[in-house]
Amino acid sequence: MKYLAIIFSLILISCTVTDHGAGKFTEEKNTVGTWSGYIERFSTTVLPDDKGEPYYKVIVLNCGKIPEIYVKLEEEGSFQKYYQNYDVLESSGSLLMNIIHDGGAWVESQTWGIVFISSQKADIQWSRMVSNVKAKETHSLRSFGELGYGEMKKVSNSCEKS
Repeated sequence: MKYLAIIFSLILISCTVTDHGAGKFTEEKNTVGTWSGYIERFSTTVLPDDKGEPYYKVIVLNCGKIPEIYVKLEEEGSFQKYYQNYDVLESSGSLLMNIIHDGGAWVESQTWGIVFISSQKADIQWSRMVSNVKAKETHSLRSFGELGYGEMKKVSNSCEKS
């Protein structure tokens, strides 16, 4: 009976699921708040609406289970929210967010990686792939990708996009 109780306990322990939500990690590492910075971007092709800006300004609001990401594509433009309801994984000072969005004629996947260096500094990486599924295989925009990398600083302990 003693061995049965031990085996049952081991089975329960092995079936425990780790919560990858923002809660414990962000509070312990003091990463909750507003983060701001720039990412340098690279594209596999020149896009028709590309203004040639090599940098995007990025704001990350990290106050809930799913951080919010806002990007300013041009200096005179406004910030645009990049999706919501990302899948989020966290571990040891790193945050990974990804999503696949099906727009019907196109499908886009995005991944954001954030490494919190300290309570005031973080590095950010972005990857985007688009498949224009209705375009011909030989069309220049049938599929393309973008990458970005940069640094962010914590600008506030609260979450306000300014």
